[in-house]
Amino acid sequence: MIDLKGTNRWLLASLAINLFLFGYVAAVLVGPRDDWPPPPPPPAMMLERMSENLSPEGQAVLRELIAENGAKLEGLQGAMIAARMRARDVFAQEPFDAAAFRAVSKEGFTAAQAFFDALGDVLSQAGARLSAEDRERLRPFSPPPPPR
Repeated sequence: MIDLKGTNRWLLASLAINLFLFGYVAAVLVGPRDDWPPPPPPPAMMLERMSENLSPEGQAVLRELIAENGAKLEGLQGAMIAARMRARDVFAQEPFDAAAFRAVSKEGFTAAQAFFDALGDVLSQAGARLSAEDRERLRPFSPPPPPR
């Protein structure tokens, strides 16, 4: 006679292992390929979104500043993102070159600083020209997070 007493445990363990493997394969095939967060939206879009709750005069101020500085901000943001991608590529190279990684990281920090300085200048110009009510309406918007 065949002993079926331990068979249920083995069937349950086999089912659990198969479900785990199926989940792993599904996650690999369907899941995201890149762990990096998406780049921030274009600066003009951020400023336009910020202006939605402002008075018509405040909206006009922000739109004017977008027209004057949008291309510069997008160029600086593009340089920041490109430097981040270069740093990622250098980090993954084999053999690892610490000096090259430090250099490209420094380039990325410099690009990020230039972008956030320019964005801060635009917001400072806006703050000087907006009414107290419009500045209060912008208060919920926090400054963009620093690059990761």
